[in-house]
Amino acid sequence: NAQTVQFLKELFLQVFRKKFSPMTPLSNRFTRIRILDSTAFQLPAQYASSYKGVGGGGSEAGVKIQLEYELISGEFLETAVRDGTSSDCRYGQERTQTLEPGELSLRDLGYFSI
Repeated sequence: NAQTVQFLKELFLQVFRKKFSPMTPLSNRFTRIRILDSTAFQLPAQYASSYKGVGGGGSEAGVKIQLEYELISGEFLETAVRDGTSSDCRYGQERTQTLEPGELSLRDLGYFSI
């Protein structure tokens, strides 16, 4: 339920803040340090109408969660839940539109396109 989700989000945020304090040299050079990553997992087939999976040897239902975290402030900037087939590259292009001068964006190569 919504209360459990909010509780887990706050718990995660508290632990994350204690584990990773902002690095002063980096926070002096950038206005924000934005970290974007995703995770994907299979769902039971009954969710295929809401969350399309890769099919074939994989599940007919799957979900991908995109999370963007701002390291200096400790805030979550964006959380998106999409089909398991959604593209990191396309999502990264959407988030690139929100970048401001002076911000550092950290992403893995799944978000890169030539």
